[in-house]
Amino acid sequence: MIYECEDSKSGYGLMVMTGYKAGCVAQLLPSECLYSDCTISVDWIIKNWNHWIYMDCPVSQVLFLEGYSAEAPTLSGLTKEAIAKLWRWVFRCGIGAACIKNICQYPLDHEKGVLRSVKRLALSLITFPGYLFNRLFHRAGQSGGSKNSKYELLESCVIETHDGRPLRRIRAISDITAIGVKAGDLGGYIEGEHNLEVSGESWISGQAQVFGNASVSDNAQVFGQARVYDDARIYNHAQVFGNARVSGDAAVSGCGRVYGNARVCGSAEILSSAQVAGDAFIHGEAMIFGKAFIFGDAVIRGNATVSGDARICGDAKIFGDAEISVDARIEKGCHIGWFSIVGPNNDTITWYRSSKGINIKKSDFDGTLEEFYLGIDGKDNSREYKYLIEFVKTRSNSF
Repeated sequence: MIYECEDSKSGYGLMVMTGYKAGCVAQLLPSECLYSDCTISVDWIIKNWNHWIYMDCPVSQVLFLEGYSAEAPTLSGLTKEAIAKLWRWVFRCGIGAACIKNICQYPLDHEKGVLRSVKRLALSLITFPGYLFNRLFHRAGQSGGSKNSKYELLESCVIETHDGRPLRRIRAISDITAIGVKAGDLGGYIEGEHNLEVSGESWISGQAQVFGNASVSDNAQVFGQARVYDDARIYNHAQVFGNARVSGDAAVSGCGRVYGNARVCGSAEILSSAQVAGDAFIHGEAMIFGKAFIFGDAVIRGNATVSGDARICGDAKIFGDAEISVDARIEKGCHIGWFSIVGPNNDTITWYRSSKGINIKKSDFDGTLEEFYLGIDGKDNSREYKYLIEFVKTRSNSF
């Protein structure tokens, strides 16, 4: 389902409506998906389906329902305390926690977080009944005497984490043909069955460790010396390997890959076919998606988003509300900059080096510096923008 989303640069996202992951956000749509009147281009959705949205399903098999209406309950009257009580109740019941957690990522003691949590919670109630039914059905199946036929935990092979948690090695009970795992093969280490889905083709191997409330599901893999912990989630076809670390509330999904000595934490998300490698550090609420590649000593934090075919490396540091896409080539801190609260809409304007020169990105524009100048020339607010353009030209002379 396409829904309105404050965290998306376009204002829209895709949410799962049915099944075990009902209520979870599947993708945040980029500003390029919009027409000039800020409505979504179906043609763009169709053209970019496999690149941006869902790689495992051909667009020819997707049904587009025009004019579909879904009324969301109004929760504007809920207080911070009421939301907190609902949160506690959901977690106490042990059902739907993943759904609510995915939707309410902002601290409830922050005014902005409360407003965003209310809006996300309202959207989730559309799909929560379906999620709840599937979750209860799934648990009933597990608790009704059915056995984990995918793997077993070895009591004879136990190690401890840095904080003293006992982790047990897993051993495959049945074949996982898609990834070449045979019955009897040893895997990595987990704290309990909640860390690795007992169905599907997800797997943990090598010396990899998954513990805390972290989870690996669907067709995801964690291997090598990787560590996934706290409340991190690895799902879809994502991979975490090498000496990588994923922690906090971070999520790696789609065909995203995190490897090398990379660190992903906070509420950061790695989506689509994005890759994070080397000694890169992604944290805060940063979002990396598309075919973006982050490596070297790059640091991305805050609310920054990186997408498209962007390449961020070297000692580049990106934070705040910076938004980078297309074919960015950023190797140093001087290759990027941004201005906040600019123009009549108080936009954030990001400029960065690309293969075409200097690229400018804002809510309603994504193109070269020259194209941006031509677009604003003669308009009432052009003077403010022209000052910024001169600054960018001066700064970019050092490239």
